[in-house]
Amino acid sequence: MHVGEPQSALAELARVTRPGGRIVLVEPDHRRLAIDTDDPGFVFAFLTGFARALANISAGLRARSDAVQLGLHVEHVEPLTYQFRSLSEFWKVFDLEAGRPFLLEDGVPAERFDAFLAEMARRDCEGRFLAVGVMYIVVIEKPGTS
Repeated sequence: MHVGEPQSALAELARVTRPGGRIVLVEPDHRRLAIDTDDPGFVFAFLTGFARALANISAGLRARSDAVQLGLHVEHVEPLTYQFRSLSEFWKVFDLEAGRPFLLEDGVPAERFDAFLAEMARRDCEGRFLAVGVMYIVVIEKPGTS
């Protein structure tokens, strides 16, 4: 997700992998991040802005396609869900404040962002916080014999 040209990065991984060897990628698709909220439109706007902060927001979903285009054999794709039931655990992975400049740029008022953060804190205190996402495990084999 941090690589702007994922196909080039995968090509380099394939180059240094022996024929018949495997490459295993574990990557998210942050477009599939779901946060339980009373303002789902805000989450959509946040993810749209957040997409500009990451080089490849859908790394996990696109990994299979990139591998196939490079002539690699994709043995397995496994989508796995993950979840956060506390805001503190979520913050360790997702710094929501990092998205603030993009939302402001998109015309989302700071007050709406602050209201969302307050709602998340309230839900956390009440034991109602929930965020769910998707990671992909992609197993790729380099053609050839060892």
